Amino acid sequence: MEVRREPWPVAPALAAAWRGWAEEAENACATPEWLESWLEVAPGARPVVLSARLDGHPVGVLGLVAAGRPGLTRLGVPAAGAADWFSAACEREHGAAAGAAWAAHLRAASGWHVLGLDRVDETEGWARGFAAEAEAAAGAGGRGARLLRRGEAVLPYTDMAGGYDAWLAGRSRNFRSQLGRKRRKLERDHGLRFRRTERPQDVARDLDAVLELHAARWSDASALGLALERFHRAWAARAFRRGWLRLWIAEADGAPVAGLYGWRLGGRFCYYQSGLSARGEELSVGTVLLAHTMEQAGAEGAVVYDFLWGDESYKDRFATGRRTARTLVALRPASPLGLASAAGMLAADGARRLPEGLREPLRRGYRRARSLRTR
Repeated sequence: MEVRREPWPVAPALAAAWRGWAEEAENACATPEWLESWLEVAPGARPVVLSARLDGHPVGVLGLVAAGRPGLTRLGVPAAGAADWFSAACEREHGAAAGAAWAAHLRAASGWHVLGLDRVDETEGWARGFAAEAEAAAGAGGRGARLLRRGEAVLPYTDMAGGYDAWLAGRSRNFRSQLGRKRRKLERDHGLRFRRTERPQDVARDLDAVLELHAARWSDASALGLALERFHRAWAARAFRRGWLRLWIAEADGAPVAGLYGWRLGGRFCYYQSGLSARGEELSVGTVLLAHTMEQAGAEGAVVYDFLWGDESYKDRFATGRRTARTLVALRPASPLGLASAAGMLAADGARRLPEGLREPLRRGYRRARSLRTR
């Protein structure tokens, strides 16, 4: 398996193949549009696009970005803070070989000191191949970069292979009754209606509404941080053009009270962010909106409703299973940046062991600090 570093932007034929593999993997973070959106809003980021080729023909693409300065360079995933689940894009039957080839290529390449692949599902073939090659190289006399696994991210999901009605039938009688009563009461007393974004000129407005509702609910200055908000505006516009975007607004008494932002690639609907006003919370609109988007996803043919990263308790009422993912970090031997990153990872792991009541204020402070750095 040969690996080539591709020029940016990549050739149209390769971009089309890359997009197709990402859609087959059902992962937005693996698309060329995800990388392109990040490069639009992060001028210091440099694209590192590696194709895997078999007999000269491309079978996969790993899209990364480099940041930092000479001597202290980090390779990572585009929009790392937004990538709840990162993946390479490749033909399934060649995934393990492609992953091993990418790891070998990066081991031999100069110009980077830390590599971070955020929240990788290690059951995927490319990830197994990448990790196995990296670990084998690290054990060969210490010549390779050391591979670390950081944390464990939980990604709940709902299996909707039988359709929405089959999923609902599997819930408790009490759950079904409450959900039906809440929706009927909202429609009768408050004129509840759901609106999906269907015009390009409405994308920015409706995404603003979701983010503002989220920020108001959690008393944050910014739901995502300013840099990631800019990224999501760029990404949402591209996702809309590709037919992937799923942006829903729930209105009661004529005003937006809840919203949900996500996307669908292939048979997977991905729930990314939601917002809920105080009025919407009082009326339980969030639960009804979530159920509505699941129903609509099932009607479109989605067989998985993916809640992505986070094991919040409300997801348990809807999820039927969960995946786990880990961040893979490769550290060059004796790299100052590698040592600093390792120290940061230890601090982060320690923070994860704190009680939830202490972790949430730390998260808010971290998000505010990030937003101040991007002003």
